[in-house]
Amino acid sequence: MVTKNKNTKEKSDSKRVRTGIEGFDELCGWGLLRNRSYLLSGPAGAGKTIFGLQYLYNGITKYGENGI
Repeated sequence: MVTKNKNTKEKSDSKRVRTGIEGFDELCGWGLLRNRSYLLSGPAGAGKTIFGLQYLYNGITKYGENGI
């Protein structure tokens, strides 16, 4: 288990965009870095489209982000 200093987490939160996908945000340090491009790759059926749609939906409904 990784524990973070409260101040460190607050600083990193301002530079990160949460995906709202259970488990993923925690895995990648509480969200994706803001103003970066990410490429999702994998074989057919891996969940790339589902991931992208969940990210857009959660950003709009939970975090007040613009879709595109």
